[in-house]
Amino acid sequence: MLIWTLWALLAANCWGQALGTWKMIPDKSRQSSGPLAEAITVKYEAHPKLAHPNAETWTFYLVRTDGISETTSQTLRFDGKEYPCGDLGLEERPETVVSTKLDTRTAEVSYKRSGRVTRRVVRTVSADGRQMTLEVRITPENGPAAERWMVFTR
Repeated sequence: MLIWTLWALLAANCWGQALGTWKMIPDKSRQSSGPLAEAITVKYEAHPKLAHPNAETWTFYLVRTDGISETTSQTLRFDGKEYPCGDLGLEERPETVVSTKLDTRTAEVSYKRSGRVTRRVVRTVSADGRQMTLEVRITPENGPAAERWMVFTR
């Protein structure tokens, strides 16, 4: 029984490595076209009201290069199932979202429109838990794909 309890505590700790508040490091971040936002803070929180053990709410606080602030939030269920994503204000206007945890430090979120992935986000937390990267690939129906590589610290 003690071994199962220790395993459960370890697993809960590993799955929650991304939880908390992260600030983007502009000098280490980039995107394929145009300027990156002036400042980005992202907050990940466990979602206690859902009966799903791997549900998280993320909130993005962004300051654009023109000084305008934007806030976006969404709850994700990391079970590999497709859910409606609502209107997040994303330019490709996805209809559904699928979230999975690839391992204890990596999660993948795919946004779809008409069954096609239009935005893929891979979140990786460093082994020491001090740094996080978000790799974003946007593939609109028309126009060129865009990529963002954002590095964050606590």
